[in-house]
Amino acid sequence: MDYLTGIDEYYKTYSRENLQSDILLPTPSDHKYTRGVLGIVAGSSEYPGAGLLTTKAAVYSGVGMVRFLGAEALNVLIHIHVPEAVCTTDRDKTPTPDAWCVGSGATGEERQELLERIIAEPTPAVLDAQALPYFAQAIALNGTSQAPRIVTPHAGELHQMLTWIASLNPTLWNQHSSQEVPPQQEILKNPGYWARHTAQLTGATVLLKGHTSYIANSEYEHGYALQAPHSWLATAGSGDTLSGIIGSFLATHQAHAREQELSLSAVDFLRVTASAVAIHHQAAQKVHSSEYGGPTPPSLVTEYIAQAISETFL
Repeated sequence: MDYLTGIDEYYKTYSRENLQSDILLPTPSDHKYTRGVLGIVAGSSEYPGAGLLTTKAAVYSGVGMVRFLGAEALNVLIHIHVPEAVCTTDRDKTPTPDAWCVGSGATGEERQELLERIIAEPTPAVLDAQALPYFAQAIALNGTSQAPRIVTPHAGELHQMLTWIASLNPTLWNQHSSQEVPPQQEILKNPGYWARHTAQLTGATVLLKGHTSYIANSEYEHGYALQAPHSWLATAGSGDTLSGIIGSFLATHQAHAREQELSLSAVDFLRVTASAVAIHHQAAQKVHSSEYGGPTPPSLVTEYIAQAISETFL
């Protein structure tokens, strides 16, 4: 199955063959640490479900270990529904993971402090939702990110990110753009362009989410565009689930690279992101197994992630 033919000379097809090579299968010598440790800061007392969806998706995607960082009440919720996750309340006593997945539903002052600390660290990270404004502010203050980052905005969040950068550092904005910050509707008219622009501006791998998702990185010759099999994923919680899959794949790739004393490249980050989007689409399609799909609540989509990964190799 090809997920989308190339839209232009930059965005290329992501195929089943790509997916088979980009998902790292465990070997007999693997254990939970060589399969990667993912740290998660998601959810809050206001949005506990976001933490649960992100964590469940990550565990079902095959990462070696999930370390969830949250308040005690939220940790209890995670423990009940995802007993595989290791939960803690203390960041300072949490070993640095192979990768972070942060931001989904992470509201409140305590969560803000954690997000800002993690964004300032060099550890690879997937940044979603509430983490995106803090990342944009860090770019405005410090310039292009040198740390490996995958950012996952929808068009509205991308508009907010660009607004922060242009407002706090107009010089940086003007170096990369001759026009004003686009409104959300303008981004929706030309999403591929704005995904690439944001990648060049921030130094991050950018996943601009939508019915067609665009993945761009300024350091590689092309990105990927993947079209969803239907539009039922346009619902609250889908992004939380997707970020958990990306985080799982990223932590596994990072651990594998560490074992080989290598560093992940720009193309690795593109492929990690594209493979996660493809698996998210496949899991959603398996909920109903029909051409037209049907309602796909993210909590139900998570139940099909493991099957989608397994059937990739049939």
